[in-house]
Amino acid sequence: MVETSGGRVDINMLELLGTHTASASIQKLTIYLPDQDRDGQPVQDLQDYIGGIVDILLDINGGATVFYGPQGVWLNPETGEKIHENTVLVYSYIDPKPFVENIGLIISFLFRFGRETNQGEVFFEFDNVAYRIKFPKE
Repeated sequence: MVETSGGRVDINMLELLGTHTASASIQKLTIYLPDQDRDGQPVQDLQDYIGGIVDILLDINGGATVFYGPQGVWLNPETGEKIHENTVLVYSYIDPKPFVENIGLIISFLFRFGRETNQGEVFFEFDNVAYRIKFPKE
């Protein structure tokens, strides 16, 4: 149940909690939603986009967390301008089967957000790997 080796404590939490009442998720999806577009203009209806991805993650994983407050800076490669933005992080620990079955909903949301809000790129993380979807200026 509990082992120690090399200064590390390995605990089988599911065993301690009782496997019939507990489960574990080890992979997390985090989506970054900035409040500015590629030109530094405010994103209109940001709360609607936040609600949209939260609803998708609720349906797929049964929950989501919205974190307000991180500030970011994005360098617009076309203009060299630094875009200072407040970024909302929406994350969810995944339930593998429904996540795989519905990944298209998440991908569609990311592309829609990028296009509709004039983003230079949309950033997200999955399983500790960062991904960028780039949107060329039209």
